[in-house]
Amino acid sequence: MKQTRLLPFVLAFLLILAPLTAGAQVGPGGVGSMTNTQFWLRSDSLIAIQPLFFVTSWYDLSGHMRDFGAVVTGQTVPSVTPDVINGYPAVTFTDQGGLGGDFLGYNGTMGITGSDAATVVIVARNTTAADEQNGGLYLGQKNLGGANAVRSYGLEYADAVRFNGQSQVFNDGHTANSWRIIYYTNPSGASVSAYGAYLNGTPLTGSSTSSIVPSLVSNFALVGATQMNGSYNPAGYFNGDMLEIAVFSGQLNDAERVVLHNNLGAKYLLPIADDHYAWEVTHSHDVSGIAAYNGTTFTNAWSTGMLSVTSPSGLTEGEYLFFGHNKANAKTWTTDEVPAPGTFRLAREWRFDETGDVGTVTVSIPASSLPAFPAGYPTLGILTDADGDFLYQVPPCTGPH
Repeated sequence: MKQTRLLPFVLAFLLILAPLTAGAQVGPGGVGSMTNTQFWLRSDSLIAIQPLFFVTSWYDLSGHMRDFGAVVTGQTVPSVTPDVINGYPAVTFTDQGGLGGDFLGYNGTMGITGSDAATVVIVARNTTAADEQNGGLYLGQKNLGGANAVRSYGLEYADAVRFNGQSQVFNDGHTANSWRIIYYTNPSGASVSAYGAYLNGTPLTGSSTSSIVPSLVSNFALVGATQMNGSYNPAGYFNGDMLEIAVFSGQLNDAERVVLHNNLGAKYLLPIADDHYAWEVTHSHDVSGIAAYNGTTFTNAWSTGMLSVTSPSGLTEGEYLFFGHNKANAKTWTTDEVPAPGTFRLAREWRFDETGDVGTVTVSIPASSLPAFPAGYPTLGILTDADGDFLYQVPPCTGPH
């Protein structure tokens, strides 16, 4: 693997800079868009009331404003536990002994209906002492759920998708006290047996042989609870912690899935299959990448809305270019560790990890994502470095952004 570091900096000579319209994608690792990302919840984007940090609203980052909150008078809600994993908080649920556990809900549709294709990704830890049908994400009708007309994406010892009648139960899952990334997926028109899943990037085996095609009827969603036949299921209240949930209408391709798993694995320091990024310990944040896998590609990589890498000239099967940053300050310019007087830089650094040779790429930094340039410094450049010290680095790249 080839590795390098990169950061933006500014120079004191004139170059007219044309603004770039940010086209950052919407979802973990830059996977997804406003079209197919139906909602995206992260544990660092919510409102919690002190001193007990009860969650009153969990913000949807997809742009569709499907925020989750209390939906039943007198219900209990989860709380926030700070600094649980790699500096990120967790949303902590308790099942209250099965008698009305913590949950959040949304009154509305999720852009998925009938036998539509879907992908559901949840990062969570199950702390239930004994295996139960713990609900991760429930889609259905409020106080009404016909047979095989709901989708309950579970966080169980053996993860499962349950339809209120039929179920697809897999061979592994969220065993007690283990952080896991579960990735559920189904094509359009899928029978129960055609629903698939990956656990930390490893494909799971489902137990169902049913040819029944479930048909979702949904105007309601729950996180941390389930409804079957219109009633809250006592065994469905989740006991544990959640970090992130993303729901897509449609199936992601295999390259997109690999990018998404590398993003979540690095962010939460979790082991995954198809790990192509070696800098999780120092540069674990907002990892994205270019990928070619199993005849599919992903070539429009975004690390938040600040840095994109696109248009690889020589990408072939089994080649990857991943990058992530160190979460350092990107709001102000600094003169620390600059290669020469008369330059400023951002403290934030991205580390790159290339498998194979993807060829040349286009690196874009939207002007709107940067702090205002220091007076007299109209030019943006990019520093690259391979030894970890930007005082001594290769000649910078400059140009319009």
